[in-house]
Amino acid sequence: MVTAFVCAGSHAWAQQAPPKLWTQFETATDHVNVASVVCSLGATATLDGRVYAFALDAFEDGAELCAKTTTPGTLALTGRAKMSRAQPATVVVELDVPAGLSPNATNDLRNVLQNMSADLSRRAAVRAAPPPPNAWTPPPAVPTHPEQRTNVPMIAAGFGMFGGGYLVQLFVGTLLATAPGDPGTGRGWPFLPIVGLAAFSATYKEASGCDCEAGRAFSMIGSVLIGALEVAGLVVGIYGLAKPRTKMVPNTATIRISPMGIEGTF
Repeated sequence: MVTAFVCAGSHAWAQQAPPKLWTQFETATDHVNVASVVCSLGATATLDGRVYAFALDAFEDGAELCAKTTTPGTLALTGRAKMSRAQPATVVVELDVPAGLSPNATNDLRNVLQNMSADLSRRAAVRAAPPPPNAWTPPPAVPTHPEQRTNVPMIAAGFGMFGGGYLVQLFVGTLLATAPGDPGTGRGWPFLPIVGLAAFSATYKEASGCDCEAGRAFSMIGSVLIGALEVAGLVVGIYGLAKPRTKMVPNTATIRISPMGIEGTF
């Protein structure tokens, strides 16, 4: 906000122009940036038919922050921006009234000072505004292409199931092969994958005088479950071998120098 300016000097405006005119504005911009705006001002003013170039300096508590010089031979309209740490938001803008300036030109200078102060306030506010945040742009997608890969997880799961079932079958077959007595059927049945235990359970000879129906039933159930596990493992493993999985992989660039020139694939 720009406040009304105050003039100091002679009481007889018609006879003598005041030596200085001043005004002030409020800003949230730090003093260094205000000084940069003040000293970079390149405006001119026409008073009494003569063109004056602004030459403004900037001060903080009496210490010079920057100074503006004009081209030799050019009429300079000197002035200064005064700032203080005690009142950091207030900037006082002061202009020296050129000697011999007419009353009308002095009134023009008042208007020039007020407009210039408003312009400095706007420029300082722009300088204080933070830059807009950079919009994040995602990186471009990496080109990919489909590739057929061996379905290792499915193959491993399938044959792992088959191997686990057959491992149990080997353990049971070892116990049966080393058991005393005559089973009444081949002791090699338990080592035959998938159907071996079920065949042994269905054909072994029951002990004389033994009601072994419940035992044979449990034996058949266990044999069928182990065989089913082995069958499921084989099905999954074979399916994994027959159906490779498709995986999207990044494209790779290759360059080859041939008699025809440089060839590449991307």
